[in-house]
Amino acid sequence: LIGKDVRMLTIKNLKNMKTNLRLLCLGLAAMTFTAGFAQAENVTSKLRNADMEEGVRGWSVDGEGNIFGKNTKIGRPGFHGVSNMVLENWKSDASTGLTDNSISQTIRNLPAGTYVFGAYVAASLQGTSESNRDVVTGVSLFANEATVSVATDNPDKGHLYKWAHTGKFNVPVTVAEGGDIHVGLKVQATNANYVVWDNATLYYFGAMSEAEALNEMAKIDMAATVAIADTCLAHKMNVDSLALLNEGIAAAKAITTADQLWQLNEDLYWAIRKANSSAADYRNFNSAIADAEVVLTGEYSPAIAGEIAALQTAIDAAK
Repeated sequence: LIGKDVRMLTIKNLKNMKTNLRLLCLGLAAMTFTAGFAQAENVTSKLRNADMEEGVRGWSVDGEGNIFGKNTKIGRPGFHGVSNMVLENWKSDASTGLTDNSISQTIRNLPAGTYVFGAYVAASLQGTSESNRDVVTGVSLFANEATVSVATDNPDKGHLYKWAHTGKFNVPVTVAEGGDIHVGLKVQATNANYVVWDNATLYYFGAMSEAEALNEMAKIDMAATVAIADTCLAHKMNVDSLALLNEGIAAAKAITTADQLWQLNEDLYWAIRKANSSAADYRNFNSAIADAEVVLTGEYSPAIAGEIAALQTAIDAAK
């Protein structure tokens, strides 16, 4: 019974942890970090269905039609920044890439200035257990004529390896007064057999240059990740996990350019995952000890005195 109770408690704790982290991510994604980033304005509300919760509604699909919403990514290792519904395109045969397609929408009549469009995206080539993002081509996030290439590691092996397989990609664009921005994700002549994206963002940076705006956007994204990491510090965990988390937070807070975002953000998400796992193990272990101590409060036949003594020894060793 103790073992069964502990297993049920473990499942409950993991579900609660995933739900709480998902809600925290959603809250942070909606925030404007006005204190540290006074020149940035979060105008994501101008996007229709930016969080993909309504499937493709608000987005125009051109090409292959099997980009669809799917509620399977909550808590999956490596799927950072995604929640509930996502839009994805997949084919089981990894020997050839996806058919050309794109998904987009247009935001019209905007104030003049620099904008940064972003989203959490994965574009990967499956069929390997090794890091292979360097070979992935043909997927890009775009805003008008500006593009940024998207390439990530094999998502199905993320629980075994350090490399995350979704990342926050950003692309800057400058528009004239009353101008439009056409934003989205394009798949063209790709070798990737899996693409997924979620939680698009749009920020306005006024008269900033595109390079400056991209750097500020990187800091905003990192601030959201640090906020998640900070919540982990309230929980007990093993020493190694705590050290990794503190190192990741310290490095993230020192970020100054967009070029640093990818590796630091990935490292910090890895530390968060390790910290959450360790904290869950700690809670579950303490619960198992408590359950065992309850057993010791009972009255038993002298015939099982040896088993009771063995249980006490096990409790002492666990503590």
